[in-house]
Amino acid sequence: MSHDTDDELTPDEAFKLLYETSADILKVDTTKPRPWTRGMRGLMRPGSRALWLGPFQSGKSLAALTASADVMAAGGEVVYIDMENGLARMAERLHDLLAARGGDLAASVREEHLFTYLQGFDFKLLEHPDVMAEAKSAFGGADLLVLDSLPKILARLGYNEAVPANVSEFMVTYIDPLVGAGAAVLALDNTGWSDRTRARGASSKADQFELAYIVSGGKTCSRAKTGTVNLKRTRWRDGDEFENLSFRAGDGVYTGIEADDSAAELLTEVRAAMTEEPQFKTWVYASAKAAGVKIRKAALLKLLDDWAEDPDSGIVETPDGKFCVEAI
Repeated sequence: MSHDTDDELTPDEAFKLLYETSADILKVDTTKPRPWTRGMRGLMRPGSRALWLGPFQSGKSLAALTASADVMAAGGEVVYIDMENGLARMAERLHDLLAARGGDLAASVREEHLFTYLQGFDFKLLEHPDVMAEAKSAFGGADLLVLDSLPKILARLGYNEAVPANVSEFMVTYIDPLVGAGAAVLALDNTGWSDRTRARGASSKADQFELAYIVSGGKTCSRAKTGTVNLKRTRWRDGDEFENLSFRAGDGVYTGIEADDSAAELLTEVRAAMTEEPQFKTWVYASAKAAGVKIRKAALLKLLDDWAEDPDSGIVETPDGKFCVEAI
């Protein structure tokens, strides 16, 4: 419902306009955990926005395509807007990724139309309400929408990535409607030359995203050599997303994106040093150290908080601030 400011409104119309976005928040069922995007548990949720950052050849596109394969392996749909790599390179990578997964994944992707690849896209088309409505259905209805890459998209629209208002206008005009339709949006961006930990351009660019990861290790991977790509969380809202992730890629080996193996091994070691009897953090550290676990005290104290937030870690925090392993 919309009206020009010069329109005369009835009291009922004015009331409806004023409160049309209201909701009874107390009726929302909070007993069930919020879902993760299919194939991206611990990484992204439906309707979330993530920014994956890195310098040239850090592995951003490879990581995004690997995440896409994870989503499709879980039966989800992906829309990939590519302004950076080109059809031949992306086809080669996707073929290798799906072949490494084995089974009938490649056939399922093709037959069920799980992957929509757009080699470039004119976002200005979305300014037409009919095209935006179609995009909400086609793009917003997907599980994952990948923007590769944000600087190229902004430049083609005539936006300056160094101007915060330009970045905000792009997000509000073109991306937020698709997020509202349910898609998890993953944008790839370049880091600055002087600071490899934040996006190039406007310092507030990352503020448009709930989640950000630094991607590294892309240079270790090629079709002839297996390497490891790492993702490190630098920005988050909920705090229950994985802090460190990695995957192997190259020479026929293409794994899914998972919590870093070293972090998983550390969790197992610390959990073995704990008991079902709740203990304070300092006791847990002393017990872990006595068991030969190699970790700094400050790092372990922080990890205990993170693990207690993860329902799959097997570590719980009691109301009085103590920690224990979950009874089986």
